[in-house]
Amino acid sequence: MTDVHETKKRLTPLAIYGIAEQLEYLRLASSQRWNVVFEDRSIEKRGKFYILGSMIELSNILWEYGLCQREAEILDDLIDEFEEYYTNENNPIQITEYHAKELSNLIERIRGVFLKELEGKHFLEISPSGLLNYSSLLQDGLSALFTTEGLEEKLSDIIRNDLNEAVRALAYDIPTASAMISLRAVEGAIRELYKALKGQECRMAWKDALNEVERELKARELESKSLEGYLDHFRNVRNEAEHPDRVFTRKEAEHILVHSAYAIEEIYKIIDMLTQP
Repeated sequence: MTDVHETKKRLTPLAIYGIAEQLEYLRLASSQRWNVVFEDRSIEKRGKFYILGSMIELSNILWEYGLCQREAEILDDLIDEFEEYYTNENNPIQITEYHAKELSNLIERIRGVFLKELEGKHFLEISPSGLLNYSSLLQDGLSALFTTEGLEEKLSDIIRNDLNEAVRALAYDIPTASAMISLRAVEGAIRELYKALKGQECRMAWKDALNEVERELKARELESKSLEGYLDHFRNVRNEAEHPDRVFTRKEAEHILVHSAYAIEEIYKIIDMLTQP
């Protein structure tokens, strides 16, 4: 009944709660012989449902997160059987003894496999402290890092990915990795600016690329005091980060991320000027 998703979502505590909620409801419903559908044979009304709707909800969650795959297939077959039987006006809407036993056995099987699969998964809690609202950044995207509306959509895929990974690394308290990835995002933006200025891909090392971009901006009188300050900061931090024993604190990594976002924003302002007709 449910199509198998090629890519599965990352399992979250909220999804685990949703699965547990449906399993408990179906356990009670089968043992107490509740209704499978509404009296008019409908499966769902205004977001409410009985046994069949709960079975469908459970199936969707299992497929969405790639859990209990074999049991999800059996559940889908049972959903088809229930839908054919209980939406027929000649049959009762209350679950039969035979179906109740069949559903109860399957629910216990899913519960056991689900618990076994949970044992092999690891969950990390987002760090509650810091300069940034990590929950918002992870849920709503990078827009909170920028003052220019819609900038996130203009970023290249690699820069957007780097900034997202830098945020995630800080959210899970891995500051040195975050700092390195933030710096790589700025480097990517510098290469984008080089391309806009020179009309060709940048093949230089980051130091040479940065120097060439600064020379070109000066020659075109496109210098920006804000950008100049951010690029000087980037050059200093990038040189420091190349030392193999350098470790960044959370506070340092947060400042690097914020200043990287500011630098990228200034770079894209110039790119917009250069690419406007």
